[in-house]
Amino acid sequence: MGNEERPQPKPLEELVLPSVPRGQTPGPGSVLEWAGEQYVVEAALPGGWYRAHDAAGRPVQLRPEGELNPVALRPHPLLPVPLYTGPEGCVLPWVEGSPLQEGALPLPEALAHLTALARFMALLEATGYALVDLDPDALVLSEGGLMLRVPPRVCHIGKTLPALYREGYTPGEVSLGGVATGREGVYVLGGVLYRLLTGAHPPLDPTLAPAGISLPGVPQLLASALAADAVRLTPQQFINALLALGAPPDPVLAVGAATIIGLNPDRLLNEDAYGYQSRVVEAHERRVRLLTACVADGMGGMDEGEDASRAAVDAFLAGYPPEHCHGEAQADWTLEQAWSAAWAVGDAVNDKGGCTFTGVAFVGARCTLAHVGDSRAYLFSRGLLTQLSRDHSLVAAMVASGVITAQEARTSPDRNKLLRSLGMLRRVDERYIEDLAPTTGARTLDLGPGDAVLLVSDGVWGELSDEQLLECVREAPEQPQRVVARLLDAVVAAGAPDNVTAVMIARVQ
Repeated sequence: MGNEERPQPKPLEELVLPSVPRGQTPGPGSVLEWAGEQYVVEAALPGGWYRAHDAAGRPVQLRPEGELNPVALRPHPLLPVPLYTGPEGCVLPWVEGSPLQEGALPLPEALAHLTALARFMALLEATGYALVDLDPDALVLSEGGLMLRVPPRVCHIGKTLPALYREGYTPGEVSLGGVATGREGVYVLGGVLYRLLTGAHPPLDPTLAPAGISLPGVPQLLASALAADAVRLTPQQFINALLALGAPPDPVLAVGAATIIGLNPDRLLNEDAYGYQSRVVEAHERRVRLLTACVADGMGGMDEGEDASRAAVDAFLAGYPPEHCHGEAQADWTLEQAWSAAWAVGDAVNDKGGCTFTGVAFVGARCTLAHVGDSRAYLFSRGLLTQLSRDHSLVAAMVASGVITAQEARTSPDRNKLLRSLGMLRRVDERYIEDLAPTTGARTLDLGPGDAVLLVSDGVWGELSDEQLLECVREAPEQPQRVVARLLDAVVAAGAPDNVTAVMIARVQ
């Protein structure tokens, strides 16, 4: 080659694609230039949308000369954030994800997805919009969860509905150009529910949709969602129906209980008492599962102690909570029942005796407590035993102030001296009967599967250490009667100088 000059490469020429004029339908390979950005169209999508990519090759979806509705411009987990909106059209990022379904979904999965859509519909209604159209094929499962690739169509409530039609998903009032009420979205989502559960589009005749679906509650929900506008569910009613249909099964609580007089020949009567009661009310739109249980240890000698503890148990179990008794209301009601027990004790023994008292109330798996004296409540959870009640006794106060140790308290001659009991106080003092707050920081406690609450008189914990209590409970927490029997056997083996009572409530499911 020598000194021959090498041919110089020709300069690269920039490939310039012609832009699509406004008003002309773009096809694959067409270039749209909006606000200085170029987008190359790849394929047409339903609803006037196109899949495309920008100059950097990032996938997008766009709609020429189509303004996004105001709802689509508001951030929401179901919607992509717009990249551009202007006179030329709108651009959204392409939502990566898999189609929501390729066949029928299990009921819990379908309800979870539909509940997310229904909450979005209710949010639209609260801001004055009705959901009038949604493309089921635009629902995808992205890394962040369920999303809509393209925003749904909406209409101001009270305004004339837009003319559109999607077979099986469009209510009659939309097709006929009626006025938006907010219930249009319920019809749309009723159609989506049918598709999620069957894998097929809903029938043209909405009255046929419930037929052939053998899932209790679903045919009724579909019939109510796909009904005429005047009798159709509202968005909130639709959400309530979904939540009721997808509610988890009720927790199952098992109870074990027993009491014995002990071995002390000087104790001629068992002054302990216990009781528990389970009530179930199952009716349309009303389901109540209530379990109450308590332990009382009588004082005053002979009949007074026995009468006091029995009166307290009878009074605590006699009440029934008001409807919708949850959370704070449940905690308040439990304390009210304990005060009823206090008045009953005073009447029964004429202020000559009293009793300790520890009672719990369960609404479902939610527990509340009312406690006075030195009977105790414990929580067994994740292999640990935690005391839920505080002892209202002289030695407990001395331990708390540092005068004696917890170990010294077990053998102190003052260990039977109480600072509080039912029958001691004849007026209401809100701090006298305690709930869960002093020990847990909250007034309610939710029991998980495998958890248990143990109620015992001082005849149990006074003879068994916390380690021994835990050993008995941990052996068979799902069999409370077996645990109670073992506790009593252990106390008897330790001498049982006092009456012995235990009640255990375990969540077995």
